Amino acid sequence: SDVCSSDLIGIDSINRPDVGKLVRLTSFPGIESYPAFSPAGKAIAFTTEGEGGANRDVYVSILGGGEPVWLTSEAGIDVQPVWSPDGLYVAFLRTGQKFDEKAHLIVIPAFGGQEMEIARVWSGLDWSPDGKSFAVCDQEGSGGANAVYLLSRNGESRFALTHPEIGRAHV
Repeated sequence: SDVCSSDLIGIDSINRPDVGKLVRLTSFPGIESYPAFSPAGKAIAFTTEGEGGANRDVYVSILGGGEPVWLTSEAGIDVQPVWSPDGLYVAFLRTGQKFDEKAHLIVIPAFGGQEMEIARVWSGLDWSPDGKSFAVCDQEGSGGANAVYLLSRNGESRFALTHPEIGRAHV
C-alpha cells in the first residue's frame, strides 16, 4: 500500500547500514507528529489526530510489530511526548482549544495506566537524563517573560535556568 504523507517513516540502518531502507513506523488516518524514540530504541511515542482531527492523542508503538497502544483519550490536544530515561513513562503536554492558557504537563506509564498531572506550563518539554526533573518553558507571574525552567519530577519545585528581559522570550 502507498505511504501516506502523514505516516511516520524511519530508516532501517541496522539491517542495511550501508544503504538504509525506509520503513513505515505508523499508518493511522490523519496526521501523525511529534515522534520520540524510547531510550532503548525499541518503541516510539507519537501523536495522531485520527480521522476528522477533532482530538490529538498520544500513542506508543513497538517497532517491528504489534498494535500501537492508545495512551490518551481525554479531550484536549496532546503534544510533545517524551520518554523517561528508564523508558517506563511518557510525559506530554495537553492543551485546550484556547492557546492563551498554560498546558497541563502530564506523565503516564508508557504502555497505559493512570495519568498524573505534574504542573501547568507554557510550552517546551524534555526529561532530564537522571529522570528527576523536566526542562520546560514558562513565565514567572502574570506578564513575566518566558524563560527555561527546571521543574522537579513531582512539580513541587522549579528553578529558572534563564532570565530574559520582559518582552524577550526564551522558547
